Amino acid sequence: MIPMDVSDLVALVTAAGALGGAAFGIVEGLKSTPIGTIGFKVFKVQLGVIWTSLSGAYGSSYESLLEAQYQGNHDDLLRTLRQGVRIGLTAGNAKQNAKELGDGLIDGQKLENAATKIHGGQDLTPDEQHVLSRYELAVDARIDAAMTLALNKYAESLRIIAMLVALRVALGVGWLYSLTPTGLDDVGETMLLAAIVGIAAVPLAPIAKDLATAIQAAAQATGKLP
Repeated sequence: MIPMDVSDLVALVTAAGALGGAAFGIVEGLKSTPIGTIGFKVFKVQLGVIWTSLSGAYGSSYESLLEAQYQGNHDDLLRTLRQGVRIGLTAGNAKQNAKELGDGLIDGQKLENAATKIHGGQDLTPDEQHVLSRYELAVDARIDAAMTLALNKYAESLRIIAMLVALRVALGVGWLYSLTPTGLDDVGETMLLAAIVGIAAVPLAPIAKDLATAIQAAAQATGKLP
């Protein structure tokens, strides 16, 4: 059995926290790869048919544009989406877009009339201005909801990927340690300890310092440390 006292436990917790932080940093550094697009498809699901109207504003490559912004500045993405759904609203998609937001919430015919007048350079009636404002408010709410869900999915996936990275690093170090003279007799225990550290690294990362301090304080209170 690998000997371990309180000092060793504190060092282990601190090391696990550092490993977790490093694993997060590695994964965050891969944001320009497909990892950075995790969660992006939520926008397409949340906006439904409204999503396709963005092509009217940004052309056929609109998905590539929005995906690139998702990997970068999210404020830019929100601004681009909000502008796009307004510019992309036409008489041809107004009723479908209104239906996507829920029957009874937006009057599709009035929205179509408003879109026709906007593209024709005509003034809107107060009633048409009202329905257009309701449409824009409803779409903005959908976009905000999509961003929240997308970022939540990204964060959850990031934790899983970081955990896998930490586990592989910990197992690699454990394997190298097992090749040393001090590790030859307890390879199984060494690899088990490495696996535990790797799995715990990401959850421990935000609290490792406080946990190590708490362990030291508890040990001193019980006389385990001077």
